[in-house]
Amino acid sequence: MREKPKKRIVSASIESVFIGEEPKWDNPRTTLISALNWYANQNGPKESKKYTLDHLKKEKYSKTILEKVSSIDEIMFSNIGFVCRIIDRGAEIDKKDWIKEKINALLKSAEAPVKISEFAKNAPTTSIQDRIFDQSSLYIAEIDGYVDEFIKTKVTPEFNPYDWMINNLVKSVHAKQIQTHFSSMLDELKLAYDKKDEDLVEGYSSYKKIELKNFIKFLQTIIDDCTKIIDNSKLIKAPRKKKIVPVDKKVSKVQYKKEDIEYKLASISPTEIVGATQLWVFNTKYKRLGLYKSVDDSGFSVKGTTIEGFDSVLSIQKTLRKPLESLNDFKKAKKPELKRFLSDIKCKESPLNGRLNSDTILLKVIK
Repeated sequence: MREKPKKRIVSASIESVFIGEEPKWDNPRTTLISALNWYANQNGPKESKKYTLDHLKKEKYSKTILEKVSSIDEIMFSNIGFVCRIIDRGAEIDKKDWIKEKINALLKSAEAPVKISEFAKNAPTTSIQDRIFDQSSLYIAEIDGYVDEFIKTKVTPEFNPYDWMINNLVKSVHAKQIQTHFSSMLDELKLAYDKKDEDLVEGYSSYKKIELKNFIKFLQTIIDDCTKIIDNSKLIKAPRKKKIVPVDKKVSKVQYKKEDIEYKLASISPTEIVGATQLWVFNTKYKRLGLYKSVDDSGFSVKGTTIEGFDSVLSIQKTLRKPLESLNDFKKAKKPELKRFLSDIKCKESPLNGRLNSDTILLKVIK
């Protein structure tokens, strides 16, 4: 019988050479980002669930809650256990409310009847913007460490911002905030270097001109590399397919008057507006004849009760003094005559606003 190959055993000491030991918080080089990366690489959902339960026991959560959390599938635990582990090992980070919020979410996902009543009503809701800000703040704090190193030594540190951001999975939304943060500092340095602000010149008086120049160059590299991250994300992001909306659905909310007995008029279908380059309308309430002209050959579009894509300068209307007579002439007019029809009416013109209503007769379109 063929023997199964023996499983290779790698000692903890050899493994630690390549991946490092579990992060310790008495080490000044340990950061929240590096620690989370370590746990994400070395552990999975099973460990995350265990760390979560260990933390809840330590924080003296009730037996009922522990049982409910214990019954939830480990795949639901994501990063919560790693944050719990980091706190339990001595990290001084304020994530108590965040953990409570995540526990409530876990209980809800499992359709558990139990709620953490003491804080459920007051649990803060974290918006997407808040999450982006919190994550960006962590990135900024770590980059600030390299900036502090320059301030102390006045020597550019061995730090490649672009590589660092790629390795730490910095997204474009975070890069924008990082960029904004260091841009204000860069502006100050430039004012000091160019001697355009006396207070800043005095504030950076301990720097030689070459040191100030290197400081500016260092910050500029951070900002430029943020721009690369932002620009690259635009290239990588697949273009979103534009959903084709049927014409009849586009015009389903258009308000217009189907017919008018007094002026013996009937409206064309509003579906004809889409793609047309000219639209003639008549407001029966104010006796105004109007002409919409599109900004380009693609013609009009419609959103709700509003026409889009019309030229706000060339689209005008005039009040008819003798509406029955003028409208009768309009019906008989050929295309060349329509070009000067409004200009021949001796009345003051006013702009059209694109909004259609229940007093509007849709007279004619030209494609």
